[in-house]
Amino acid sequence: MNSIRLVYVSEAVPDQLIEEFVETISTPELTPIVERVEKFPFQAGIEWLAPTALIVYIAKPYFEAFLSEMGKDHYALLKNALKTVANRLLGRSGPKVRIVSGSRVRGANNYSMAFSIYVVVNEDLNLKLLFPLNLTTEEIHEAIEAYTDFIENLYLGNINQDIMDKLKDGRVFGRTMLIAYDFEKKILEPISPIPNNVHK
Repeated sequence: MNSIRLVYVSEAVPDQLIEEFVETISTPELTPIVERVEKFPFQAGIEWLAPTALIVYIAKPYFEAFLSEMGKDHYALLKNALKTVANRLLGRSGPKVRIVSGSRVRGANNYSMAFSIYVVVNEDLNLKLLFPLNLTTEEIHEAIEAYTDFIENLYLGNINQDIMDKLKDGRVFGRTMLIAYDFEKKILEPISPIPNNVHK
């Protein structure tokens, strides 16, 4: 079952890190798809919307079929694997990734271009989950827990109504909505790469 896919840039993400991730979560029923790119392609556009050095795609079949068969044990493995990857890429010792882009975000980039989690909700909406820069290990784990709980509840139809209301108000760019975890409010919120006064 190909319900998890990884796309990574080898000049920023070690091959061994990806191999360890795949080995950790692989089972006879699930083999993640891995796409390796040697260098960042030129990106003309808004930086937050550009591909990060590593993108982990988690598709709906993982929750609809595979997880119901394997139970929570495998989901715990997936969470731990995501935390391990995130620790390496998002920590202060992680790679300093900047994307060549035609447009910066609000004068500064507050989110890491090293790692993101991508969720395909339907054919009209994708959610790109971003991580702030310079997170501690505890913050990385907190964000991963929030994101994975969000994805599971989204696919199972158990999403919190407050979050649903915020998603409805979020702006979509080419079928992609940007989401981030607010550590002060302890909630997930849509974020916009364009200042409010430019929206209209």
